[in-house]
Amino acid sequence: MPTHEGGRGFEYECPEICLHAGLASFGYVGVATGENYPDALAGGIGAGVQGGVVALTASSRLSTATKSTLEDHAPGILYVDVFGGTTAVAPAVRTAIEAALGW
Repeated sequence: MPTHEGGRGFEYECPEICLHAGLASFGYVGVATGENYPDALAGGIGAGVQGGVVALTASSRLSTATKSTLEDHAPGILYVDVFGGTTAVAPAVRTAIEAALGW
């Protein structure tokens, strides 16, 4: 399992790790900022109930790991929720999510 010194960066790879561990599917994806935890924490409950994952991103740009994960699993992703308002996840990130999914 990948690790990063100081714990920074690893959190953006978690959805992929959960999928390979058989802990979740990508039918439902919640997206939250990885820069602050409340939205991801609250959204994680809903994602878990749906059997899905929470993908983390930067507030102002779609993180590379999350973009790659969304592109790789786009055919199986049926629903995406973005947690937090536009100050938590910028409208440009929402647009990038749709582009990564081909929506």
